Amino acid sequence: MTEKQTYIAVGLTILLVIAQGQLYAQQSLPSSSIKGCGIPIAVNTVPIPDASRFAGRWYKYRQSNVNTTNQLLDHTPLNRTGLSFSTTSATGMVIRIEQYNNPNDTACVHRISVGLFGVNGQIPTKSFSSSDNFNPATTDFNLLYLDIDSFYVTYLCRGANYKTGMCDRPGFHVITRQRPDQMTADQLKAIDDIVDSILAPFCFSAVDVQQQMFTDSKPFCTPVDFSATGCAQSYIMAEMNEINNVSSN
Repeated sequence: MTEKQTYIAVGLTILLVIAQGQLYAQQSLPSSSIKGCGIPIAVNTVPIPDASRFAGRWYKYRQSNVNTTNQLLDHTPLNRTGLSFSTTSATGMVIRIEQYNNPNDTACVHRISVGLFGVNGQIPTKSFSSSDNFNPATTDFNLLYLDIDSFYVTYLCRGANYKTGMCDRPGFHVITRQRPDQMTADQLKAIDDIVDSILAPFCFSAVDVQQQMFTDSKPFCTPVDFSATGCAQSYIMAEMNEINNVSSN
């Protein structure tokens, strides 16, 4: 190839790369995304047609930047649609969470959350954890995917950048009906494939969300009586009284 031909070939290659970039920029992405990496603070959510179907035990399969052992989540619907910390009219839900923070821990971490499972897929919650002396913490979860018989995926923004509209510290949770360590490799791959497709527009994938540990070598934690904790005297006394009543049944 002559020097002139080399220049022509390089020029054509550059034009091809530019054209491919312009084509990508014209591709339609989900309206909750942007043309680039990262996840917005506000995202499109999937609807919750019947929050009562969340009732029962679930397991934390994957969670961002956290490694827990034997984390289970018991969901119990409340007999009300409104809670004092949110004006949203939605089904109230108690979620009792039990876990070990790492495989070597002997002490369990007990957490209880009361949330509003909105039809629009937004889930504002107020939580109390034994690891934080039962001080209340408010979190807004967003439902990204729901297969009520298999698993669901939520997103929360732990660090919002309001100048860019993006989330600097996103958190994802993959929660399954079945214990992950009792699933087959094919079942787990099917879940991960869906998680990949959900997170791909934001340049994330399942491998960015840590797989949690389950083992029979450690007993699952026994729920505590939350009526004996300081959170029973919190400023959402009415909800906590109802939580304690539901949790004791």
